[in-house]
This record gives sequence, C-alpha cells and structure tokens, in this order.
Amino acid sequence: MTDRTRRHSIPRSWTGGRPVVALLGVLAIVGTLIASADTARAQQPTPQAVVPGTAAIWTNQPQYSVGDPIVVCYRVPIPGPITITNIVADGTVSLFYSGPSNGTDGCITGTVVPPTGSECLRMTYPLSVGTGVTQTCYQVIGATPPPVQPGVVAITTDKPAYMASDPFTACYRVPSPGPVSITVTRPNGVIDTIASGYDDGTGGCIPGTISTVPGTECLLLVYTYPSNQQASASTCYQITAPPPPTSDWTFAGSANVLPDGRWLFSQQVPLSAALTFVRVTSGGCQDPPNLVAVWENNLLRPAGAPAGIDVLEGYLVPVGLAASGSTSGYASTVRPLGVAQAPPTQVDAVIYGINPAYQGVILSICFRNP
Repeated sequence: MTDRTRRHSIPRSWTGGRPVVALLGVLAIVGTLIASADTARAQQPTPQAVVPGTAAIWTNQPQYSVGDPIVVCYRVPIPGPITITNIVADGTVSLFYSGPSNGTDGCITGTVVPPTGSECLRMTYPLSVGTGVTQTCYQVIGATPPPVQPGVVAITTDKPAYMASDPFTACYRVPSPGPVSITVTRPNGVIDTIASGYDDGTGGCIPGTISTVPGTECLLLVYTYPSNQQASASTCYQITAPPPPTSDWTFAGSANVLPDGRWLFSQQVPLSAALTFVRVTSGGCQDPPNLVAVWENNLLRPAGAPAGIDVLEGYLVPVGLAASGSTSGYASTVRPLGVAQAPPTQVDAVIYGINPAYQGVILSICFRNP
C-alpha cells in the first residue's frame, strides 16, 4: 500500500545531546499524518469486527498531541481498490490513499501534525456490487504553526523554557514552496542541522526531545525563494538542568508475572509505617508512568482492624502506559503496633488481567510517603 498525500514536512528525532538528522527530498504529509509504512501489524490496535458487506477504519487512540505517533488500521470485506480521504479540522479534504488493497486489512504508521481539532479519515471500499463508505475520527491537540504572512518565514516553539530531556515541538511556516533548512545552536556553541529538505509551502511541526546542555538554545530557519534569494527566522528558548533525582522511594521486592496473567507478591519487609503510598511498576521505582507500566495508590487504614496490629489496604489503580489496559490490583500491609523505625511488615499485592504474553516479566513494588 503506497500512500499519496497533500502536505510536506521535515520530521526529526532529537535524542540525547545531538539530533538524528533526516535528509529529505519531497516529503508527504496527509492532514495530520506523516505516513511511514504500509503495514505495521506488530503495532496494530485491537481489530474491529467486520461483518459481510461492511468495513472498518480505526486509530490506536481517540486523541493525540501534535508530534505523537499514530497507527491507522483498516479492514475491508473483499480485496480491491480503496480510497482514504483526510478531513482536517478546518474542513479541508485531501486524498490520503487511493489504490489497491491486496488483502482485507492493513495498517499505516505516522506522526500527528497540525491543524488541531477534530480530524476524520473516510474510507471508500469495494463490495461485491458497488462500493461502501466508513470513517473514523479523533482529536488533535497541541502546538500549531505560526500564521502565514506573505513573503515572511517564521519559526516558534511550544514553550519558552524547558528542562533537559523535556519533550519539545518547533513549528515553522514558509510563504511558498522551496528548500528549507533548520539548524540549532546549542548553549555550548555547537551548531547542528536539525532538518533539511523541500517544503511545499505549508510548513509543519517538528517534535523531539531537548538536549542535555543547559543554557540558551536557538533555532534558525533558512528558506530559499524560487529566485534563489533567502529569508531566515530564528527563535530561542532556555534549557535548565533537571532537578537531581530524589530517593524518596523504598524498594520492597519484585516478582514475575504468572502464566495466567496475575502478578502476586507476598513477603515480610522492614517498612516504616509512614510509607503508605504504594507503586507496582515494570521499571524502576522512580520511572515516570508514561515510560513504564505503573499501578499505584495511597493505602488507607480500614475501620475495625484487629487490636495490636496496623493494617493498610487499597486498590492499585493503573496509570500511564498501564491505564489503556483492563488490569486491576489490590495491596495491603500488616505490621505490629508499637514497634519503632521499620517494623517487619507483611506486604501482599496482586495485579489481575495482565496479558499472558508478558509471562515472566518482573514487576517491582515500592513505597513512599503520600
């Protein structure tokens, strides 16, 4: 499946202290999508049921920010020619794909770009007699390119200041089709090329991650007119060092995911009674939930606990990467009363509904002050 699109952009990946540069020819963007592959079944969202004579098109999320990855999948009842059009928030309709579907399903991966608002993909597909139509919609939020002014180029960032390793989006506009290059001057004086290619005159947005060097960083956009004259625009922003990591978490132990999709932990751990917030994670105790699977909550003391012991209990709520699943959990701690410092504490925790494909994966349990 080869996609045809209506806009051009210069994608880049900004990792560590230096960017990964993408040297481009004519780049194709469809509305808010930069199509990058014909099929991506390894990343395919939950398939939609297709009954005879019908079809489906869907995305892996109902809402995206500018710069987010997106997976668009479709199913059709019979192989044949399909057409997918993109309806962007301002009402503009463009051709996303028109051509054969050799099978009855497929996926396209891409990156979300402006405009923001409600976005729809509409697919026309073959039937035994005639054609059918179906569509899916999603929301796009986040930064948008600056407005176009005749004869003027512009580049902006989504924030005036960042911490090292923060997500970052730069948006640019150019007045007409032509070559574009974007360079960054690091706080230490190093100059890197972020992107270089041909833009169709509509501009675009570049997602990435801020470098690890604190100080003032500046972007320079250089645009070449058909007459070979050049125009430029620049923008600067501040980068601050991230705060030093804190060690407020106490690691209690770990266990493997069982073949039936459960994770069970039951051990005695020297644990302070002040540590009532619990986290179960697929990473380290301090790893952010948007990078690892996390279940967490503050444990509370129930009414009517037996005399002589301190009991804390509560449900474990999936957050971050775990929030999109149907898992649930529960945790409790039981310790003797009247013991100073870190008394021996019976810690019990369970997570239900983990995909059996993750059998054997290690999950850790951690505690801290609420």
